Amino acid sequence: MPVTAKSQASGPAERAILSSDQAQDASGFANDFAVGDSATDQISHTKGGVLDGIVAFEGSTNWSSSGEGTGISLTAAKQAPGFKAQNNTLAVYVNPYEIAKFAARLDYEHGVAAAQPQPSLSAAPAQPKPAAKS
Repeated sequence: MPVTAKSQASGPAERAILSSDQAQDASGFANDFAVGDSATDQISHTKGGVLDGIVAFEGSTNWSSSGEGTGISLTAAKQAPGFKAQNNTLAVYVNPYEIAKFAARLDYEHGVAAAQPQPSLSAAPAQPKPAAKS
């Protein structure tokens, strides 16, 4: 059940992705996706999930070039010019108790966001083209 912070759901790229997902499966989207902030009105920043109830994962990476880094090679002795990377973490749980705790936390965060007013997620309107010069 994904949750996106209000501040992050309002960008044109994010709105386009969210509206496309919503258009493909409106009822599934409405049941599983929420836009909102945390119970303390902060950005919801949890990144992780539970897979089939048998493994859970969470970490600090943003799952994007800006969060993961660019120019990274796991095989090269030297990184590419312009190499940038953050120090991120990833925890993987296979203990049923830890999986249940994390799943409950995700359910709680989803419930908090889902209880907030949900924005209209239609794609941002196209910007008008400038008038041609004569």
